[in-house]
Amino acid sequence: MFRIRLKQLREERGYSQFAFAKKLGVAQSTVGNWESGIREPSFETIQKISEALNTTPSHLMGWDTGLGDCIDTVLLFKALLSEKIDDSRLSLTL
Repeated sequence: MFRIRLKQLREERGYSQFAFAKKLGVAQSTVGNWESGIREPSFETIQKISEALNTTPSHLMGWDTGLGDCIDTVLLFKALLSEKIDDSRLSLTL
């Protein structure tokens, strides 16, 4: 699912593989390997890809089947614990 959504979202946003790779700071072949299913990125890289494509990790990975919100929450807490994001990105809806 990841490889399909990555290519679809990248193309919808108007990025070539080369331009998207440059935005992420990786080689074009890395993006090509993700899209062909040869490799998958780390969780940290999934977060970067999601942000670059203005989507959620759950949607990008195909996890948005009810458990996606939980997975996004886990990734958010993981990032908070490692101090990779600032508090301004947090919002809580009750």
